[in-house]
Amino acid sequence: MGTFKKLFLIFFLIIINILYCYCGCEFSSIGENKKYNFTPAFPGEYISTSDGTNTVFLNLCTTNQISKCPTTSACIKDSSKNTDIGQQVGPAIFLPKGILLTYKSQAYPECVGLGGVVSTNFTIECNSTDNSFTLDKIQQFSICSYSIKFLTKLACVCPGDCSSHGICNTNTIKCECNSYASGSSCNELKMIISTISSTTIYGGDVMISGDFSNLPLEIKNNLKIKINWDDCKNVININNNTIQCTADKGYNGNGIEVEFSSGPLSTVIPVNFKYIEIPCPFNCSYPNGVCNKILGTCTCNHSWINGTGCELIKIKTHSIEPTTINGGITNIIGDFTMIINNGTTTFLPNNLIIKIGDDDDDDSSLCQDIKILNDTNLQCTVLPGKQGKKNLTISSGLSMDFNYQLFEYFNKTCLFNCSYPHGDCDLFTSYCSCDSQTNGTGCENSKLVIESIDPTDEPGGLTNVVGFFGIPTSNFSIKIGDLLCNNLLIINQSLIQCVVPPGKGFKNVFISDRDLSFNGELMFRYFQPIVTNAPKQCTNCGALNQGYCASQGCICHPPWMGVDCQSQYIIIPQPPKNSTSPSVEIPTFSKPNSTNGGGGSTTSTDIDENENIEKNVFKSLIAIIKLSELDFQSNEIKSFTFSEWIYKELTPSKYQYNTTIKVPTTNDGGGGVSPSSSSSSLNESETNISVTLEWFESLTNITFANENLIMNPSSIKYTIEISKYKFSSKLNQLQLVMMAELSSNKTKDLCSNNEFGETSSGDNSNYIKIQVDNHSLYGRFIKRAIIDSVPRAIGNVQLDETMRPLKNASSSQSYIGIVVPYFEKSIIIDPDFSVLIDSSKLESNSNSNSICLIQDQLISGLTKSQIAGIIIGSIAFLCSITAMVIYSIHKSNKDKSLFSKITLRNLNK
Repeated sequence: MGTFKKLFLIFFLIIINILYCYCGCEFSSIGENKKYNFTPAFPGEYISTSDGTNTVFLNLCTTNQISKCPTTSACIKDSSKNTDIGQQVGPAIFLPKGILLTYKSQAYPECVGLGGVVSTNFTIECNSTDNSFTLDKIQQFSICSYSIKFLTKLACVCPGDCSSHGICNTNTIKCECNSYASGSSCNELKMIISTISSTTIYGGDVMISGDFSNLPLEIKNNLKIKINWDDCKNVININNNTIQCTADKGYNGNGIEVEFSSGPLSTVIPVNFKYIEIPCPFNCSYPNGVCNKILGTCTCNHSWINGTGCELIKIKTHSIEPTTINGGITNIIGDFTMIINNGTTTFLPNNLIIKIGDDDDDDSSLCQDIKILNDTNLQCTVLPGKQGKKNLTISSGLSMDFNYQLFEYFNKTCLFNCSYPHGDCDLFTSYCSCDSQTNGTGCENSKLVIESIDPTDEPGGLTNVVGFFGIPTSNFSIKIGDLLCNNLLIINQSLIQCVVPPGKGFKNVFISDRDLSFNGELMFRYFQPIVTNAPKQCTNCGALNQGYCASQGCICHPPWMGVDCQSQYIIIPQPPKNSTSPSVEIPTFSKPNSTNGGGGSTTSTDIDENENIEKNVFKSLIAIIKLSELDFQSNEIKSFTFSEWIYKELTPSKYQYNTTIKVPTTNDGGGGVSPSSSSSSLNESETNISVTLEWFESLTNITFANENLIMNPSSIKYTIEISKYKFSSKLNQLQLVMMAELSSNKTKDLCSNNEFGETSSGDNSNYIKIQVDNHSLYGRFIKRAIIDSVPRAIGNVQLDETMRPLKNASSSQSYIGIVVPYFEKSIIIDPDFSVLIDSSKLESNSNSNSICLIQDQLISGLTKSQIAGIIIGSIAFLCSITAMVIYSIHKSNKDKSLFSKITLRNLNK
């Protein structure tokens, strides 16, 4: 580069540095405080100086003036003030003969209306004769606009410095370009193009032919090509006549521009380039193939597709399973290896279609849910169609495999049409597929059945119906007798709950669903509700400490008890255990000279064995006699006695007895079978009976069948459980017979009696009281039992009229029948017994049913006056008989004498 150019470049850089930098820049070619005349553009519009002249000082700050102008970079100095010209705005502008630089300063108040800044233009103009740097003029165009012009030979440069690809002629100020460049600034690449090849609309390699020998290697290596504004990639200089690149996608057309560039050099050449396209057959059955639009040939995308237009699927179909006219799943057998990916994983084309029939068939349809089971088996679901054979087409897009009348719809009939709607007919085999409620060849048999139904009390309530109901429909109903069971809740196919309406006795249970039904005869039972004892009238409940009269009768204070609170329980030791049967004998002793109504009660421990006094012994005996089955008229049809028991002690005060009875499963009209029977008939069922005895030493509260009960001290409770019993009829019931007996060793001057009735203490029970003298055996029979795990009402009856118990003055028996209704699983009953002492001994006038022994004579229920009358009457009667006998003898003798006299007279005649 020449010396002139170097100097100009240095000057230019200095100017740029001055005008860009902050305070403290050095520009020594002008120097400091140069005074220049200032010529305003318009008279009167200039900056006034202190001396009144149109003169300003241009101060380009040097390094020595950093402290003097800390906020300016280049200053127009007006005497005592500096005017900041700011920093350069935009790039330098090359003029035909120079360079224009524009600067904008900080805002001044007087410039607010003119954009708020001071604008200064520096023009460095070419003057070929001026080897220095001369200020031509400084001019103010307005308050906030200035122009400063310098003349110098250094500004005589060509545009763009000829882009480094030419030489600047300073005389003409024009570029003389190199052989490969052109343009006023040598910034255009000189290319000679003869031809350019075409590609398809998808792009591809482009061959550009021409003369490229003038291009230096550096230009060739950095050559870039654009076609239609998109880069043509991978440029390769094959030789001086051929260049290759890869074009991007484009649109069909001619006359597209091609741009070549290398560094700052570039050129745009209109060429005869075009994107071409040749159609392919069937458009290569898109998306199954790709069309080469230069050759018009297809490349198929899948190994299972072939054909010139990729219109064929490379499979072979052998057969297809027929279906009924209702359609269904079918299997297509053939060679489908080509649609298996890698031979292992099933691959199904997204657009694979299996068609049954042709487009012109009114029942043609597409097979649904296509699956490839393996390389020989396709599976899909055929829609309903008409009977007959149909074409089969397997296709993917426009590719297909066609099979003439390979598929067939079948239609056969079934027995009873499968009792529609209870079954579906298999139109291939004529077999029925029945619903959950039917079976049979034609689904003609109902499976509805009731196995059991829980009873309720007479007011009705929730019940569980067990059986088989299948899947009920909205028509399903249950009737108890003639009334609907409401609020059906279907738990599952074997259990339904519903609310039974009120009723009494046994009822048929009828279930129906559509045309199916089942009638369970007398399967449902209404139980009598558990009721409380009727109120009793009471006139005397003993002394104040014995009890008081309430609405239901006498309420006694412990230890007093009974319907009139005249008896009290006594404390006795636990009786001996009986290991052979659940019978209990409770001995009680009484001293004759004891007060309290004729003798107090003691136990064997109260009397010293060496004490030589007379003792009255009372024995209480409790036993289970038999179990009977009664018909609905309370006639006994089966009876079971107990002879063998298995004994087990649970605790010292609680022990258990178990036995088993064998029940004939048919009514043989006779008695039952005792546990000792050796009968091995197959027509028998077994029922287990468990009896648990528990002795209570002290007052204890218990609960049985939801009833709160009080167990008195020295009382014994029987808990009797009977397992499933095979009743002859659901109308029948069981009766458990128990015997209670009280006896005394006293032989004269005593009475016995027993009474049966209802308690008034609120425990809603029956009681039996057997009294001998002033002692009683008291039994309580609760009017409820646990039947099939539910508390139910039961009955208790006294059986003395039919069982003829032993009764005399010193001993009295009574039989009580505990009657339980029909049950399915088990029953539990819970009687208990206590020994009492009465406030007064029993006398002949105490009760009309009393049996008394007075003076070794048995008197039943007579008062003393009655007894005296009887004695007097008997004596008078005896006297009368004696007189009659004497008279009869006398008369007979007299008659004989008379008869003899008459006979003698007759003989004398």
